[in-house]
Amino acid sequence: MFRDLSNLTQLFLYGNLLQSLPAGTFLGLSSLDRLLLHSNRLVTISPAAFSGLSSLTILFLFNNSLPSLSGDCLRSLPSLQFLRLNGNPWHCDCSCRSLWGWFRSSPGISSSPVTCSSPPAFRGRDLRSLEERDLRFCSSHKPIPTGNLSGLSFPPKPSSFYRGQPGPSQNEIKEWEDRIEEVGEDIGGSLNAGGARGGLSVMLLLALLIWNVEIDL
Repeated sequence: MFRDLSNLTQLFLYGNLLQSLPAGTFLGLSSLDRLLLHSNRLVTISPAAFSGLSSLTILFLFNNSLPSLSGDCLRSLPSLQFLRLNGNPWHCDCSCRSLWGWFRSSPGISSSPVTCSSPPAFRGRDLRSLEERDLRFCSSHKPIPTGNLSGLSFPPKPSSFYRGQPGPSQNEIKEWEDRIEEVGEDIGGSLNAGGARGGLSVMLLLALLIWNVEIDL
């Protein structure tokens, strides 16, 4: 729309019915110094809406319907000196953290108050005066997890496959005993009959204990 207006220095679009500004709205206005967008119906502004406005020093966005504004919108304005954001229903939760961070990194900008309309805990406060602790629950700055794991989910244990399964039958136990005895005869021929039977009992007991643990887990 503005690609052939590289020499334009002032653009007044206030008092219209604008509701949103998509990315690259003002591309081509490399010499623009003043942009007045106040008293519209703006609800959303793309983070890249002001891309290319490297010479802009004055931006008016007051008296719109903006609940939030990305700080990236303003980071693309290296020459900005005067900013007016009053008269918007700012929702001062995590959606405004980016804007709050931009103010923290741009202390030399002349700005109007950014009065919070919600949530109730911050109503009437200036977004610029909020502290880090006020926004500590934002998704991009989650606190270190505590011992409360109620909100976490874990994959099922492998042993849960055995939950509710019947224990070994007498025939299965007899087969295990015979199999163990055969192996014992192959690798432990030097054992006497009493010692071999005692070793088989211990091995059988360990097998049953392992089965029970898997079922209980």
